[in-house]
Amino acid sequence: MRFLLHSIGTMGDVWPFVALGHTLERLGHSVIFALNRNEQFEYVGSLTVAPIGPLVKRQFFKQTLTEMNREEDIDAQWERFYRAMEFAVPGMYYDLTALSETIDAIICSRFCFAAHMVHEKTGIPLINISLVELEEWASGSKAGCAEIVNRCRESLGFTGMHDPFSNNPGSELLSIVAVSPGLTHLDPRRAPGFFYLPSKPFVPSQELEEFISDGEKPIVVTLGSMTPDDPGGLTAILVDAIGRCGRRALIQRGWGRLGMTTGLTPSHVKFIGPVPHEWLFAQTELVIHHSGAGTTAACLRSGVPSIQVPFLLDQHYWARLCMEFGSAVATIPMKDLSSDALAREITTALQHYDDYLDRARCAAAIICGEAGVAGAASMIVTAVEQSRLLVSNRRSL
Repeated sequence: MRFLLHSIGTMGDVWPFVALGHTLERLGHSVIFALNRNEQFEYVGSLTVAPIGPLVKRQFFKQTLTEMNREEDIDAQWERFYRAMEFAVPGMYYDLTALSETIDAIICSRFCFAAHMVHEKTGIPLINISLVELEEWASGSKAGCAEIVNRCRESLGFTGMHDPFSNNPGSELLSIVAVSPGLTHLDPRRAPGFFYLPSKPFVPSQELEEFISDGEKPIVVTLGSMTPDDPGGLTAILVDAIGRCGRRALIQRGWGRLGMTTGLTPSHVKFIGPVPHEWLFAQTELVIHHSGAGTTAACLRSGVPSIQVPFLLDQHYWARLCMEFGSAVATIPMKDLSSDALAREITTALQHYDDYLDRARCAAAIICGEAGVAGAASMIVTAVEQSRLLVSNRRSL
């Protein structure tokens, strides 16, 4: 079969779809990955990419995230995102419509409502993929964003929807939540597990390898695509707190460019660029991260305790989940982060480390026993095959 995949957002929004695309290809199916015209194509590996819509540069996403960070209310954060992306929807819709002429099913994020409209127009089967159980944390966002979604729909000749953010927006066939059923207690028939990319060999630079081996395991700090208003100030907080605890650290620069504007070169810290989290987290005893869905999933699979610094949106949901399970030491929202607060929680983690490690390893064991992306791919293929058979039977009557 021929599948059209589509997702928008940062790397954490794209990588689960990359994992699904590669899995479908290994099953013998054809995959086209529709992405906005930006610099993210490098992350999709060997998948065939179809650029869609207007050019959306990474700097645009950075600026949008910065503006979202300034909003304390989740509903307002979502509204910022939808307003920022509204201009791109018509181009995405027309490009996706053209691509759909040769495919058997569309697989998209539940937020990709341009793809939902293509499904409505063409009748091509649609499968929704969610990276979080939306109703758990953003039910109030419906009212703030429905107006924007419906304005886009009406401008393209579609009627408005009362609830564009239902459990199954645009799809009556299949909606999958790409999260661990064991940790969230969702039905495995709906949530088969996190979607992980296949492991690839990684060889660190000599400089990085020497830093890691020159003492006890370092703490890892990774804030992914988060873009703080004051990267220099945030860097100083991280460096100071870790130093006060007598620890070493690897700090990923990320989209926030941590360590690049301060001139700080402390001997107990090494700033690094992109490094696979699966490899990186295996080198550490504690991860400080922003609670993004992808980073949280990687941290949970690593079996390493964490301290969470959520910025926005679903990050607060993931932080709460990990705290409830016991694999996380503490949650410090970004707006409350200080050197004192972080140093205090690092000290707590080290003082009770074995307890947190046991819980983190328990989470990893649960995740490793779940179907994950392979299970999702099987669910998708079965659903589309049954849909095609049903259509064929109707035509033969």
